[in-house]
Amino acid sequence: MKIITKKNGIAFLAICSMVLMGFRPTETVEGFYLNGGKTKITELGCYSFEDLSAKVPILPEMHGYDYIAVNIIKYNAEKESVAYCGYSYDGPVFRSKYANKEMMDLKIFKKGEQRHCTERGELTRVDLKYTNADRGLVGAYMQIVVKGQMISGYEEEIVGNKIIKKPTYSTATTIYEGPELPLTNREKVNRFKLLTITSVDLSVPCDAAPAQK
Repeated sequence: MKIITKKNGIAFLAICSMVLMGFRPTETVEGFYLNGGKTKITELGCYSFEDLSAKVPILPEMHGYDYIAVNIIKYNAEKESVAYCGYSYDGPVFRSKYANKEMMDLKIFKKGEQRHCTERGELTRVDLKYTNADRGLVGAYMQIVVKGQMISGYEEEIVGNKIIKKPTYSTATTIYEGPELPLTNREKVNRFKLLTITSVDLSVPCDAAPAQK
């Protein structure tokens, strides 16, 4: 028989309290990171960072959908989605890729990259750093949003001499919304100049930017 000491009993009660209060241990891990996932940040105020990544918890309900979309979204000050990229998975692929895993490690920008492109859109360092409106200087942020869909039916499509059934999906359900990452130290330029800016100067390291946390 296992004997519960006073010390063990307190630890046991603490764990029970966490469960009852809905405490998620991943809350200290999820979020955005620099330096190869080593430096967690709570805001982004320097745009010549070497790399940018994010950690997202794998929630049990994510495994129950037929289609999963992981969106990395940039919002303006009015909380409108203005740019995004991300990853998408058929349900079986998602379940296989993340079986027995607790976290997703998402690469957003690699060292030296000016843009992050996938089949689900594009983010650029220029998008993050520059704005052509005064209201864009304060209030913009990034956020990870995960949505799931279920197969609601099938459509037939003729490909060559074959009839292919393609699934149709239900309205997307939001499963997870990560912490917001405020974009600070943004620069305002007029819209015509903004159209000509294609890159952010990466020669000045972010270590020299005091606003970067």
